Amino acid sequence: LIIQLIAPPKTKSSTSSSSSGEEWNKLGERHDGKHNSMIYYKIVNSTNLMTRIETPIPPSLLVPLLSVLNETELYSTWLPYYKKPFHLGVSSSTKLQQKSRVSQVIKVEVDVPWPFAKREVVIDAVALDDIEETGRIALRMVTPKSDGDIVPYPKKGVLRQEFEGGFLFLKCPSDHPSLVDKNGKRGEGEDKILVYFFMSIDDKKLHLFPQAIINFVTRIVIGKAWDMFLHVAEEIKDGKRPDHSAAIEEKKEVLYNWVDERIDAMFERMKSAE
Repeated sequence: LIIQLIAPPKTKSSTSSSSSGEEWNKLGERHDGKHNSMIYYKIVNSTNLMTRIETPIPPSLLVPLLSVLNETELYSTWLPYYKKPFHLGVSSSTKLQQKSRVSQVIKVEVDVPWPFAKREVVIDAVALDDIEETGRIALRMVTPKSDGDIVPYPKKGVLRQEFEGGFLFLKCPSDHPSLVDKNGKRGEGEDKILVYFFMSIDDKKLHLFPQAIINFVTRIVIGKAWDMFLHVAEEIKDGKRPDHSAAIEEKKEVLYNWVDERIDAMFERMKSAE
């Protein structure tokens, strides 16, 4: 996973409606006023869609960002849901198991346009702390096998997608292209944390979706969801997300105080490596 995340993507311009093979389509750079992101995607074959995103963030945003990821049962409160030009988006998110302090199994249900069946994704998310050795934090996300107990079998009429992906948080290289803003001004890399995200979804019916829907997902939905992810983290930092604030306060002793300690250790490791 880490190799997939940190390897520079071999890209081509996103001028065609689809891609295949080893090349990534670069959707371009997104500037939301606070963050600069680089987004890529590729359709590997008739069933597989991959996405890759890179965004530098200030250190003060890391804990809020991790809380957005951790509070899985609040995903449906902020992930985009589209009613036009068709219904598409997350309809529910459920925690199936809290495996450890920073690892859990979740189920996310997604509405897709008629006549296609509702989709669901079950994700086993495991946090990896490699701060002492490399100064990195990673989150590994894969679809576990159904066991009829913790991981239920899909309901009738629901198609389960296979998911593989994750996040990687590390010191942002000073030459990362996302440090150049929309005015061509380069920021300072030593004050940034680089967030890598990688996602691979395997859908047996992907080849049946009209190209218009695939284009809508790759060119609009993915970028908007990432913008909301960052925006919610900003609002948590500013105290504007009461549901998240309440969840953080409730889990402060068992989780978030420990997260603060590990993030402090990460920053100390980064400083010592300079």
